[in-house]
Amino acid sequence: MGSKNQNLGSVLKGNRVKAVYTESSHSSYRHNALIEALHPILGPDKAALLMRRKPIFDESSRLLPAWERAEMVQGILHYVEPLPSFIELESRFSKMIRNGYMTRNPIETEWVKQINSGFEDLRFDRGGADYLPPIRSNAAGCAIIGASGSGKTTAIESVLGLYDQVIEHSKYNGKAFIHKQLVWLKLECPSNGSTKALCCTFLGAVDEVLGTKYLKKLGHVRKTEEDLIQEMARIAALHSLGVLVIDELQRLNEARSGGDIKMMNFFVQLSNAIGVPVVLVGTFRALKLFRKSFSQARRATGLGDEMWTNMAHDDIWDFFLEGLWCYQWTKTNTPLTHELNEAMYEASQGIIDVAIKLYMLVQWSVIGHGKEIITPAMVRKVAKEKMKVIQPALNALKFGTVDNLEILDDLMPDRKTMKAYLKEAQEKVLVGETLKTLSVQRENESKGGQDALLIKTVSFLSMAGIDSKDCEVAARTALGRFAEDADETLAFQEAFRVACELMEKRQAEKERKRGRGKGRKKTAPAVSLSGDLRESVEHSGDKSPYDSLEGAGNMRPPSEFLEEGGVL
Repeated sequence: MGSKNQNLGSVLKGNRVKAVYTESSHSSYRHNALIEALHPILGPDKAALLMRRKPIFDESSRLLPAWERAEMVQGILHYVEPLPSFIELESRFSKMIRNGYMTRNPIETEWVKQINSGFEDLRFDRGGADYLPPIRSNAAGCAIIGASGSGKTTAIESVLGLYDQVIEHSKYNGKAFIHKQLVWLKLECPSNGSTKALCCTFLGAVDEVLGTKYLKKLGHVRKTEEDLIQEMARIAALHSLGVLVIDELQRLNEARSGGDIKMMNFFVQLSNAIGVPVVLVGTFRALKLFRKSFSQARRATGLGDEMWTNMAHDDIWDFFLEGLWCYQWTKTNTPLTHELNEAMYEASQGIIDVAIKLYMLVQWSVIGHGKEIITPAMVRKVAKEKMKVIQPALNALKFGTVDNLEILDDLMPDRKTMKAYLKEAQEKVLVGETLKTLSVQRENESKGGQDALLIKTVSFLSMAGIDSKDCEVAARTALGRFAEDADETLAFQEAFRVACELMEKRQAEKERKRGRGKGRKKTAPAVSLSGDLRESVEHSGDKSPYDSLEGAGNMRPPSEFLEEGGVL
């Protein structure tokens, strides 16, 4: 929804639609194409429903790999839960935009109808039929000041998102009406910039949204600040700008802008000149613009101050945290307990952005480790280790020792830091999972290697004439002794030795059972334990070498050495 230009900063961009008119229930808003092209006035329930933003989440995602779940945790950044302050802000913007358009009906004949509809008891007949009664512009804006991360910008952008940004008119009440209506424009003050640079940012932002070239035509050096303000007024009128939001007000450079008094006068002049509600948004560093000495100037522009601070530990906090807690990508679901609620509030002090990012960090810390359960101790540990930079400001809020409100500007972990924490969490998960994978692979490879060697050893023993009953037993026994070495030669030698022992024992057992031991003791086949055939012949007694070798199982029939078909 936003775009970024190196010179313009961040420019929020919304929808562009064809005009569809709805007659307003408010008599003063009727017969005004600019107002009737807006969406109908929303009630609190409808506004909350439209502003709510929920990350995509499914319980089945808990079964996904840890590295994938760690990535999904970032979805929490898109979580928006409309709080009562959001609803109040939506109502305020609705009044600002519509009241601002009341005195800027672009069609003269409809303007008269609007006045007659809104002020039925008054007669506007002075000066004849062409007389247009003067109605004082009520382009009252406001200033919203608060700590970083308190939800100001999120709330404002959520409210603006309810309105189409550009409405293209072609015909109204049967008459041609070719017009591009710019309902809202939100821009950021240029970093370390001046009020003149802010004027140029306005021109560039309009170009970005409407596709015009005002900055190129009007933003040259020869134009003074006063000249640029008049150009802004002309452009705002030409495109029926509904509300102008200027964010990051604290960025303005006081020295470059001629001091704080001149800066405040600039905004007074700007609001009066363009006749459009101006909403100024900034952190506590921007308070220098709104000191007591400027109260008269603020009243002249209709500016009202609105302070956004941290949430108290009350029902609103509970409502917010309960909604946030639903988005949990850990393997094990950890219910939100009273103790966890206490730990989260203590660590975030009710600052919305801090609470959201703390919850992300906590999940990253447990994902991929054991049962992945979130505990109050884990919340406090993560806050202490990962949010060191903002601890002084949080402690000041906690103990009520905020002498200088500007210290609260440092309450939001920046994106770069959060990206670094995500990378760290993912690397830990990946290392852990990779080691598990490699261990399993190693185990499987080792097992596979042992199985292959077992088959080869059994085959060797079988080829050597060992009884099939003894082949596998001997092979397994040998491999058990040489499992670490997995040396084929050693395994074969040991297996052959074991097999021979088994054969000798079985032969002796048979002779014992047959009672052959009573008469002349028969000589058992001479078997070489070392595998040396000469030993079999040497210990064969009066047997011929052939009989000795055959008796030891070392002679095979010739057919075994022939290929199929009887050919060597």
